[in-house]
Amino acid sequence: MDESRTDRYAAVVFLLRRCYGVAGEPSYTTIAKVAGENDGRPGPEGVLIEAMGKSTANDILLGKHKRGLRWRAVETLWAVLHLIAKERGLDTADMVSREELHRCYHAGLSAVSPRNGAPSPRAEDPGADRPDVDLNALRPGGPGGRAAQQAAVGRLLEEVRRRGPDAWWHGFRDIVPGWFGPYLTLEPELRDVHTYAARRVPGLLQTPDYARYVIADDLPHASAAELDRRVELRMRRRQVLHRTDPLNYWAVIDERVLEPGPFPGVLRDQVDHLIAMAEVRHVVVQVVRTGDAERIITAGPTTLLRFGEPRYGDLVYLEQQDHGLYLHDNDDVAHFTKSIFALQIAALPPSRSLELLREVRDRLQP
Repeated sequence: MDESRTDRYAAVVFLLRRCYGVAGEPSYTTIAKVAGENDGRPGPEGVLIEAMGKSTANDILLGKHKRGLRWRAVETLWAVLHLIAKERGLDTADMVSREELHRCYHAGLSAVSPRNGAPSPRAEDPGADRPDVDLNALRPGGPGGRAAQQAAVGRLLEEVRRRGPDAWWHGFRDIVPGWFGPYLTLEPELRDVHTYAARRVPGLLQTPDYARYVIADDLPHASAAELDRRVELRMRRRQVLHRTDPLNYWAVIDERVLEPGPFPGVLRDQVDHLIAMAEVRHVVVQVVRTGDAERIITAGPTTLLRFGEPRYGDLVYLEQQDHGLYLHDNDDVAHFTKSIFALQIAALPPSRSLELLREVRDRLQP
């Protein structure tokens, strides 16, 4: 698949995800049900709706389409999301129009009109900037609007900080820094995580050997017993990806993370695990070029946390070497949400990322 096509599909997925957010983020079961009930019927703007399975909706919204996107499937999903939003009494004004979606599908990223009045970047110009798609509308306001969501997640953070002694990880409290405790407490309660890993494979996708290697690198004076416990904690965290209602996890990994180190066998097994996880339906793995990542995100490892309950706003977690920051102010969240999703568009598409991971794995063969 050539670069212009993958870019086009990334932009289309991006716009559909915006519609998905405005529609209240319905389950894939709901999407399939509404599509089936309206199969063969005209929908919004005369779109002829076709039946759509849960897996198809999932693959489109997670960017896991392997053979490109059919326009009929794209416009069906768009129309179904409109129907769901209207049925729920939600305002569809923030959804992209079918015309804009159609233009983007057929003309590539450069067809998405910038909202600041600047001329559209030319598709043939490899240095053209990405279009200024409005990412702030991806998350609809919950009860009371975004201000209420911001206040609710702020109160939740305070509650979580007080919940330490009752948290699931309390038995590891001697090795968990105070600033990371709230994250561990919140992690099982999240529905979606979008993360950028600048230096290491994200913790939830690490193998035991890789986890031990990077922890030992960060804590060279840690005893073998301490390393064992830290690895155990990290492996327990992975359960959120394997439960009945798993966490939706989208990881963008900097290409330098895949550079061979002193233990190529450890990295080879880790890449094998990434390949396996990238093929899991609720996990997306993308690889991004270092230059693109540094141009878009300057804060280092960045994670967008999204809750299942609409009363809570999104939360951004910035992890540094010896501290972590939790941002819930709407302006801060909007800024980093825009950066995260721009990074996902700039990164290799999931299918190409999977191919790259296989190439890296093959080069690491003994």
